[in-house]
Amino acid sequence: MTTTNLYTQSQFRSKEDWTQFISKHLKTFQQLHSYLEAHAFSPTVTIHSVLISGVIMLNLSVDEAQTHRIREGASSFRIQELVPPAFHITLAYQYKPLTADTTTALQRAIDTLVSDTFKKPGRILRLQKPQLTYFNDMTAFTPWDASANPFASP
Repeated sequence: MTTTNLYTQSQFRSKEDWTQFISKHLKTFQQLHSYLEAHAFSPTVTIHSVLISGVIMLNLSVDEAQTHRIREGASSFRIQELVPPAFHITLAYQYKPLTADTTTALQRAIDTLVSDTFKKPGRILRLQKPQLTYFNDMTAFTPWDASANPFASP
């Protein structure tokens, strides 16, 4: 689950600008990592809908107290605007166009799967604790303690 959308290379003019930004802010990222470790909790969520439109995404409901914890932590780092307005888990990204019929069939199949598996009354999912991660692409999120810039050339 994405609790805070920090920064991505696409926000910068060049890879060099991106790498310099990360290096310049390593201390802050280290502090964020330490904060997350010291204030660890396992979010509990329920799935309230599934979106299929360029992605397959589970839209989540998060307990109010846990939402407050997430927003409070972001606020202590002055990044509260980076907390998404709605929490989600992205399962897949579309890489080729689908016909309307295929999209409709996929939506039905996934809705059925999610309903049968996760939407039983009172079904609550416990997720792993929030952690600082980085990624080179959206297929893998690597835990990161911010001791070094993973985007810098060796």
